[in-house]
Amino acid sequence: MHKDPPSEIHWLYVGCRCTQCGVLGCFAEWKVGYSSSSHLLDTV
Repeated sequence: MHKDPPSEIHWLYVGCRCTQCGVLGCFAEWKVGYSSSSHLLDTV
């Protein structure tokens, strides 16, 4: 377990959940290939 929240993002996932049945799906995923990616947390 991490004591502090992670400061970097290594993977991004885009998904959605069905409002009728609750099924969760992943449309896209990709690896963040650079350092200092913590600014991505501020954009969501």
